Amino acid sequence: KGFEKNVENLITKQGDQEKVVVIGYDKNIPDERGFQTLTNLLERFSRNYDIRVVLIVPESLNHDLFWKRVQARPETHVGLAIGPKLSASKAYGIFKGIFFDQSSSFLPKAKAAPAAIITDAFLDSNVGLKIIEDITKQIVEKSKVEPRKVGASLEDMVAWSSESYTLEGTSAYTRVIDPKEANWIGAQIEGNGDLHVTLVPFDTFKGNAEAQSERKEVLDALSKRQGEKVKVKCSKYHLAYIRSEVPENRKGNKKPRHKEDYPKIAFWEVDEISLEEKCMFSHQRDYYHITDRESISKGVPAKTAFDALKQIKAQRRGESFTS
Repeated sequence: KGFEKNVENLITKQGDQEKVVVIGYDKNIPDERGFQTLTNLLERFSRNYDIRVVLIVPESLNHDLFWKRVQARPETHVGLAIGPKLSASKAYGIFKGIFFDQSSSFLPKAKAAPAAIITDAFLDSNVGLKIIEDITKQIVEKSKVEPRKVGASLEDMVAWSSESYTLEGTSAYTRVIDPKEANWIGAQIEGNGDLHVTLVPFDTFKGNAEAQSERKEVLDALSKRQGEKVKVKCSKYHLAYIRSEVPENRKGNKKPRHKEDYPKIAFWEVDEISLEEKCMFSHQRDYYHITDRESISKGVPAKTAFDALKQIKAQRRGESFTS
């Protein structure tokens, strides 16, 4: 809880700053469940921030070296330490059973995480901290220049961290997770890890009991479709300029004369997807799309594509639209 509170404080105390960089380290993320705890925390801020995540992952783990470090800690150490209240045998049981074994199992997947930085710094107690500091400085500097090229999006990290089952088809497969823990499900386009169709979005339906009930039913239905094929058909490609956000134009004033001066979002409109009715969430099904991440303006959240498509469809029906 202390780690979660520290992260929350680091973000919220920044106020309305355009960019917030938080570098955190916590040993209590030895597996998918630990990482999902972190993403659940970050989702609280996803409406106000375009969150990017960078995992710094050890190249390998060394049982004897790491256990010696625990043994060398003073009994007053904030972490796992041997002392009057915790014998060496019990401390070792916690070290191996809760941390080392789970970390060893999780390591191959962690090394394959989107945009992960893999380093052997954790093995060298003399220069390791310096290496980590250098890496974090590089992340901070790059975030100032090209923030959308730093790390991976929160959506991609959630999809990666979730227990994955493959629905192989000619066009896409779905990432399905335990309905009790699910917070996002998408159909990943084969051959391109940056493209997906969101089937069930993050839970933004607090206070809407009917929507939350339906959402749980859809998550449960999708979890039972392991191994089945999913086909996605797309036709229209949209490039939308966000005129509600008036940036400085090329001459430095606030009256852009060119549409290129506005931030933009690009996406493909999904015409068909081979899912049964019970596998489609009513709040999402009419607006299935694939965001073209390579064509999004800096600072524009990928979820903006949903609102853009909603407006496009309203205009087709001759309706007015309020975002």
